[in-house]
Amino acid sequence: MAISSLEQFRERLTDGDDWTRLEVINELKHESAEAISFIKSLLDDGTIHSTDERKAAVIALGEIVTREANAQPEAIQVLTQIIEEEEDEGVREHAILHLSILNHPDALQALRRFVRNPDTRETALANLMTTEDIKDTKAIEYAVEALSEVLSERDAFDVYWREQAVWKLSEIGSIDGVTPLVEALIDDPSEEVQVSAANALRAMQVDWQQKAESLLNSLDKGGKSRAEVDEVNVLRAIMPPEEERAKNEYLLTGYLISQALGKGPRMTDTLAGLITQSAGENPLVAGQRINAYQKENNIPETEFRNLRIAVGGETALDPIMRTLTDNLHEYFQVPIHQLNEHTREMWQKTMVFAQVGFITRIAMSIIVFLVGMALVSISTWQVLSGNLQLELEQLLGPGVSFVSGLGTMLLIVYTGPLSEIRRAVFDLGIGSAAFIAFVHRVLETSHTFSFKYLKQEISFEEMKKSSDLIESAMSGTISMLRPEDAESVKDIIKEAMAAVKPSTKAAVSGPPSDDMGSAANNEEASNTITTVGENSTSQPLSEPGEQQ
Repeated sequence: MAISSLEQFRERLTDGDDWTRLEVINELKHESAEAISFIKSLLDDGTIHSTDERKAAVIALGEIVTREANAQPEAIQVLTQIIEEEEDEGVREHAILHLSILNHPDALQALRRFVRNPDTRETALANLMTTEDIKDTKAIEYAVEALSEVLSERDAFDVYWREQAVWKLSEIGSIDGVTPLVEALIDDPSEEVQVSAANALRAMQVDWQQKAESLLNSLDKGGKSRAEVDEVNVLRAIMPPEEERAKNEYLLTGYLISQALGKGPRMTDTLAGLITQSAGENPLVAGQRINAYQKENNIPETEFRNLRIAVGGETALDPIMRTLTDNLHEYFQVPIHQLNEHTREMWQKTMVFAQVGFITRIAMSIIVFLVGMALVSISTWQVLSGNLQLELEQLLGPGVSFVSGLGTMLLIVYTGPLSEIRRAVFDLGIGSAAFIAFVHRVLETSHTFSFKYLKQEISFEEMKKSSDLIESAMSGTISMLRPEDAESVKDIIKEAMAAVKPSTKAAVSGPPSDDMGSAANNEEASNTITTVGENSTSQPLSEPGEQQ
């Protein structure tokens, strides 16, 4: 039955029974926008008072505002008031339902507020998830904020609602929704939410590089280590579209390599894991992609050093191993070879001098022996050829010469030559044995050092072992050559080594570096070697300014 005036509705509500009153309220839904303020007044003055009547009034408001778009702000205010003041849960649910249908910015703002309220939380969330075709920028902003709060307030919202929020953000497709999805992927304690966030990000109609940039920024700021990052989910979230991957199979790998340059140790290590994962979990392929990227973009090798170490594998580490090998050859093996050659030449000269001394001793002994023989012969001839009746004075001259020559000859034969020859032969034998032992011990130490250096296992402890072995070789050699001076010489060597070690540590440490991780700390100790000879010197293992 048509009613011409809104006031007639009030009269019928006042005079009618319960059934009639419900019919009257239901008829209000066919009225124009003016009926919204009328319904509000009926609610305010208590004319509409029963639960069923208030439900019918909410439905009428929803019907009117659906037809009259210009009346939405007023209807939203009335519905919001009902939700805030209504005690009956069923009436509140109807009001929230019709509020969510509107997709108006004010309606979404109100829904966000009701999501925070424990009394209306689940109903508001359920209806927020059903909103469709949100177009208004402000409405999208409010919806994203509400859903972001669901993901961040993990104590208030369980796994089910967080998963629902993840997919709703993906459906809305706003760039503002990328960050909360990324945070859910990285930080949510639930594996189900993490997987849903990764899939939702991949399905989200947003440029993959924007998603990747947001995700890498969150990883950089979050402080998580490589072991704490789910590489599979991360790559799933930022995977480029299939049509782009068809053009470039390693599009994502190249992007990750570009993002790894210049990063700190932790982030470089994290990106190395993602690069390896994107290359099919194959470090060999990852190393090949790094080499190709460097060649294509003409980037200095020093920019890739930390990344190569973090990726590992023969291909990735090949340039570093070449550098290490070159440094080892130039700053260690060549100096050691030169030192050994110098030592060999010195020993050869020493042996020559010893041989000359030996020959000289023999020659001098022969000469003295011959002189003695001559004196004895001459004096004997003089005595035998002269008159046996000579006086005593004449006999003393040849007699003294005879006795002197005979004594000198006997002294040389039985003492000088034999003793000197024994000493010379002994010195030559000891010198040869000491030289052979010293060279072998130095070569063994240097080759062991080279092996550990290339294996990147050099540390201060290993440096000390190497120095101790060299010191031991020197002391042992000196003990063989001069046993009586061995102890005093050992003290001198210890003082020299103690003076060298502090400077060695300082040279090894070098300037502090922010670009290296735990792998870089091992390399740091290999930057200096100590060579001990007549002087103690330190040689760097890398070009000035470079870090190993």
